[in-house]
Amino acid sequence: MAVTAMHTLYAVNVEKDGVDNDLFIDEVQDWNIDTGINEILQAADGAVDPTFVSVMGQSPRVRFTSGCIARILAKCGISGMNTGADDTGAICWFQALAKGGTRAVGATHIKLTSQYSLLVPRRLNIPGDGGGPATMELELIPYSSDGATAPVVPLGSQSLTATPEGQAREYFVAGPASVNGTTINGVLSTTIEFGIEEIVQASDGAVFPSFVGIMSRKPSITIRTADVGILATLGLSGAAQTATNSVVYLRKLDAGGTRVADDGSEHISFAVDDGRVSVTGVTGPHGQTLGADVRISPTYDGVAAIFAIDTTADIV
Repeated sequence: MAVTAMHTLYAVNVEKDGVDNDLFIDEVQDWNIDTGINEILQAADGAVDPTFVSVMGQSPRVRFTSGCIARILAKCGISGMNTGADDTGAICWFQALAKGGTRAVGATHIKLTSQYSLLVPRRLNIPGDGGGPATMELELIPYSSDGATAPVVPLGSQSLTATPEGQAREYFVAGPASVNGTTINGVLSTTIEFGIEEIVQASDGAVFPSFVGIMSRKPSITIRTADVGILATLGLSGAAQTATNSVVYLRKLDAGGTRVADDGSEHISFAVDDGRVSVTGVTGPHGQTLGADVRISPTYDGVAAIFAIDTTADIV
């Protein structure tokens, strides 16, 4: 049989509170849909082969990465974005290719809709100037309204809603950083782990989970720097976060140019006002320079957010 249809990835749009494309996530770099089927395959009575198979439970997940970081952070923050009964929900797509062409048009695509879902940020990978643009890893956790209704509905022969061409492109690289008011020289890359641990719960013998929530959050920031002298600055055991915030920046690329000006109010900053700062290691192979990994471990002080995020920041 011949190949009759092929598909590639596309964007994700979240329609919440009656707003179409309330969060339109384009710049998608990769795509992973796990149907989350947990089967029981049962043998008994000394039989060689199983004689029974059934689905014990099913909890699908959608994982993807995107470069439109400011737009995501402005809507999701550090706690994610939930859709429920009053929302269209999260819509994911398989975009159809045109045989003998580029991309198909019209009602030729596949749409997956999850009305009830929690979209959570997992990790920000922020290379330096030579490592490509920063990307955010996200996970969509669908759940059922009642445990019996499927949390994801796939439909064929659909037309795409919203297009990436209608969105403002945004790409970032690692910017400067400071700890306790002291500049870290030579920032090479930054990684931000959001540290979200969720609970996904089914009940009453239902096949699908009907509750999703955040159980805990333990974020961290790791800065790779060429300045290994930071070990002497912080000491072998590190230091407490002082009254002066530790800050890391994502520097925005200028479309058609180089970098947005420091005072352009288009960069992203993460500020931490409580916790600890330490050097976790100094590494490097023969023939290359050494680098130090500086970790910021934020804690909640009962007042300010554990991370303070500004998606319209100036670099100062």
